[in-house]
Amino acid sequence: MKEFTLRRNLDLKKITKKIKSDGMVEIDNFLDEDTVKKLQNYIFEEINNQPKGYMGCVGKKNLKGSPLENIDSEYGIESILESLLPQISGNKIKDKKLYQVLRVLYGENQGLKKAYKFHYDAYALTALLPIVIPERKDGMNGDFLYLMQRRKLHQNFLRNVIEKFIIQNSITKFLLSKNFIRKKLNFKVCRLKPGKLYIFCGFQTIHGNSSCSPNSPRATVLFHYADPFSDNIFFKLVERLNILRVDLKRKIAID
Repeated sequence: MKEFTLRRNLDLKKITKKIKSDGMVEIDNFLDEDTVKKLQNYIFEEINNQPKGYMGCVGKKNLKGSPLENIDSEYGIESILESLLPQISGNKIKDKKLYQVLRVLYGENQGLKKAYKFHYDAYALTALLPIVIPERKDGMNGDFLYLMQRRKLHQNFLRNVIEKFIIQNSITKFLLSKNFIRKKLNFKVCRLKPGKLYIFCGFQTIHGNSSCSPNSPRATVLFHYADPFSDNIFFKLVERLNILRVDLKRKIAID
């Protein structure tokens, strides 16, 4: 099985150490060229079927029948995150659910609208799988930008709301869109490559992407793992409303 072989060959201690020291780990050659090509063809087909603009989808149910539906289990992504969680959280987080998102920036200036929207994830660990990444000479490729582990992993809901508000507002977005400020704060730049898998502590890491040209599609699959607030009814309601919002936009684009 792919999953067994993959887990056997990965040095989880080394991966954990890399995440803690650098904020992120890159796993080379995670997908072979044929698989990358197959996934890219799927993305381009989806884009062609939705000329008004395509922004991806939220939840595995919306990927049913696609080559991305079971990629988490076929390539052992969920198993990798499950193995890393105790090393990262110290068994603080009991939730073991995986939340899958296909994020596509294309059409309607999505690559510009979504740029520099820095945030913390709601889940302890995040795996990022690039599918389609521009290679433009003008630099508008939607590079991944991050400031490693700026808060501790915790389960205080009110504290989480306050921390998110400090980062996820128009003033902070404006300030962090300035290159000299990001350099001063020591933001790291990661130029994503299809075929690699990137893992980081999404809950603790401020992250976002730089500008991406409206004419160049950018597609990534995100695997969010281990929800510190899995028992919080309000948080689950907000998450559900977000899924419905994305689904509605997707249906409007199709129509």
